[in-house]
Amino acid sequence: MSTQRLLLLAGDALVLLAFAVTGRRTHDEAVGLAAALAVVTTAAPFLAGWLLASGVPRLRTVVPRDARALVVEAAQMWAIAFPVAVLVRAAILGRFSPLSFYLVAFSAALAMLVVWRLVFALLTSQRRATA
Repeated sequence: MSTQRLLLLAGDALVLLAFAVTGRRTHDEAVGLAAALAVVTTAAPFLAGWLLASGVPRLRTVVPRDARALVVEAAQMWAIAFPVAVLVRAAILGRFSPLSFYLVAFSAALAMLVVWRLVFALLTSQRRATA
């Protein structure tokens, strides 16, 4: 796996952790250093799904070179990752959440991933232009 791919996936993971922090903060749950384990536990189903999606052979080759391709890849990966996350989360909680949670979680996390990947595309294109 290339260094760029590893950086991209590490950034994706940080975005999903930030998504968990945002969700916990929205519901007035602890998010500080003392709550780090709780944040990781909240993010774990989404990270598990993302890890599974990143292992799909067609998605783990080279990093797409343009912003559009990076965004399309994120949407494809999220389409795989989110249902996995839903099932893992339901297994952990012993129940499914209301549909409204899934709609907000799907949309918010995908939006955060898209913004991150657009920033990544901008940074890597600038780097290629100066190299």
